[in-house]
Amino acid sequence: MAVIDDTTWRQLGAGRLDRMAVKASEGASGGILIGWATEQWSLIAQDTGQFSISILLQNTRSGWKWILSGVYGPLVDTEREVLWAELSEIKANWNAPWCVMGDFNVTRFVEERNRGGTLSPAMMRFSEWLDQENLLDMPTPNVAFTWSNMREVPTLAKLDRVLICPDWEEAFPRCSVQGLPRITSDHTPLLLISSDASLKTPQFKYESWWSECEGVEEVVRACWMTRSDTCMVREA
Repeated sequence: MAVIDDTTWRQLGAGRLDRMAVKASEGASGGILIGWATEQWSLIAQDTGQFSISILLQNTRSGWKWILSGVYGPLVDTEREVLWAELSEIKANWNAPWCVMGDFNVTRFVEERNRGGTLSPAMMRFSEWLDQENLLDMPTPNVAFTWSNMREVPTLAKLDRVLICPDWEEAFPRCSVQGLPRITSDHTPLLLISSDASLKTPQFKYESWWSECEGVEEVVRACWMTRSDTCMVREA
């Protein structure tokens, strides 16, 4: 879509995501759209490149900052250096945990295409850039390929990815990526699931008045002799 206004944004089902950053498409390709909820995130900076759009967000409660870069990679090998350069510049200028996701239009390994092939210079350069920027290519265990040419005998490839830096992984140590059902697009949607790193050690709490309840010894004894994940004590 060459133009996305507020009306179109609402029609897309944005819900509480009341702000957006858009890179207009050229024809039917090249468009990037990022949405966020201003009640949770405030926009600190935004940068739109030739093949990417990046935003620096800050949590309205904790002040924690992070970078999200959306990518729509070029099809021409020589233009990929432009993409790598503009993403590297984002990392150099914005010092915050970084997540990069989107359609890179290039695979990394021969196994990422169902028809095989050979390891091309563009594929090797992609892996080299990941090493250069110290980015982790998140696995998608439930999908091997994220794109199909939609033909009767399809060509399949893994073109879509989520990349994270060590700071992001430290903030969200249990993050994972899942492929969602592909309905109308020739690409498989990817869902990044994150979790708060500040996991608290479970604390044992005991109310003194419990000792005065009738049958408390029997309840404690039964739970002690039972697996902890099959016993629950509820307050009445």
